[in-house]
Amino acid sequence: MNIAKWKEKDKINFKKRLKDFCVGILKEKIDEAMKSMERAQEASNAEEKSSMGDKYEISKVMGQIDSDRAGLQLFEGKKQLALLKSVNVEGIYSEGKAGAFLVCSEANYFIASSLGGKIMDGEKVIIISTQAPVALQLLGKEEGDTFIVNGKTLVIKHIF
Repeated sequence: MNIAKWKEKDKINFKKRLKDFCVGILKEKIDEAMKSMERAQEASNAEEKSSMGDKYEISKVMGQIDSDRAGLQLFEGKKQLALLKSVNVEGIYSEGKAGAFLVCSEANYFIASSLGGKIMDGEKVIIISTQAPVALQLLGKEEGDTFIVNGKTLVIKHIF
């Protein structure tokens, strides 16, 4: 990524597309969590009471556990989506903060949401929330500053 040659509008457009990409990922996660809840409920409802009462009760409890797990995933997904939508990517930043894209010596970081490593435009981008341990190191840092990830010292080359 030769970002040093990008114009300001190209950098902002890239961040907008990256944010939209993240929104799409979160919406897929939310949809999958909703489908999981529906499947768990359907499975629980389909289980018929029989003379083997214990089997029926265990199936009901397992269905409830699956439904609760999916409900938690749904809640977390919606919470992440709301936080992501509040991230401003319209500006060019000179320090690490929510909405900033950082090109570092061995990785690219986008501080927006907790989605991990993704590929966009053929480039790996590590998408992190402001609460991630790496983000906590990056907040307030400027170009030329260093930080440590997995025992390695990385240099921030560009921020926008």
